Amino acid sequence: MKKLSSIFLLVLIFTTCLAVARGQSDKTKEPVLIPLTDAEKKLNPKDIVTGQPDFTAVQTYFSASDVSGFSVAEKVARKGSRYRIDTGFVVV
Repeated sequence: MKKLSSIFLLVLIFTTCLAVARGQSDKTKEPVLIPLTDAEKKLNPKDIVTGQPDFTAVQTYFSASDVSGFSVAEKVARKGSRYRIDTGFVVV
């Protein structure tokens, strides 16, 4: 019985080593990086960030009674002191 468990352990270690070695050879196949185009080089990260809101969130409300219920979800965005609330039906 002890001999059988030691053989099983050796086979397990051997297959684990093969799996690790096989996984390492896949890591050497990295994609080739292509240089940026002229349009991509002209992008200014500051200009992209200035138009973005300070934060966005999804606000949900759910109410239930004995026989019925309803829920509402709103997308809220804030930029500076202004808020934008989109309910899906009305933008406030």
